Amino acid sequence: DELKSRLPSVHKVIYLIFNEGYKSSAGNELLREELCEEALLLNKSLLDSSLVNSDTKALQALMLFNSARFKSRFGSEGELVALEDQDRSLWNEELISLGNYFFNKSQSGPVSSYHLEASIAYLHCAAKNFQSTDWQTIAGLYKRLLYKYKNPFVELNHAIALYYAGQKQDSFNILHSLEAHPFLGRYFLLNAALGKFHQMEGRDDLARKYLQTALRQTAFEEEKTFIRKMINE
Repeated sequence: DELKSRLPSVHKVIYLIFNEGYKSSAGNELLREELCEEALLLNKSLLDSSLVNSDTKALQALMLFNSARFKSRFGSEGELVALEDQDRSLWNEELISLGNYFFNKSQSGPVSSYHLEASIAYLHCAAKNFQSTDWQTIAGLYKRLLYKYKNPFVELNHAIALYYAGQKQDSFNILHSLEAHPFLGRYFLLNAALGKFHQMEGRDDLARKYLQTALRQTAFEEEKTFIRKMINE
């Protein structure tokens, strides 16, 4: 009984390990696949135990869906590739299929943050191309996540989904409100998103301001190169 009560904390730590591998917070490597693999193996040990629950299965599905897209995140010279420009033929169909298996198995329990995030990751994997992505549903799933688990990073992703779903003003309202957040205001991805969206709306001077801020906020050369390319477009 005590072990089962500790399971949510174990899930959280495993997901933190995976996220550190997916997008490193420090060091020389932006992607550390060995950490992602370790997280999958740790969660697999839970799946094979008597402690397994629906959250364990949903978490495995989420990590598999995200792992399936690793090979397309970087180009032939190690450059960072935006989601809309990624070669989806490089996505690992076996991992997506395995993710579907665990996601279907996870439906017997209550809906958790792992279920909602796995649903979002699945929709990305299911889309044939960037343009056909179901951004409206993704935005709705992020809204559900925010209702249950208030988090500024979820707000950022919700705003990005809203922009691509066509709700641009709502997106900008959220993004600009996040500038006042003590951490998010200094976060590379917030300013990169603001720069990109202002650029897409033809507001080049404002876009440059945000992109130059984002450039100063990352220590990873891949991200710096990615931002410089956007500034020079």
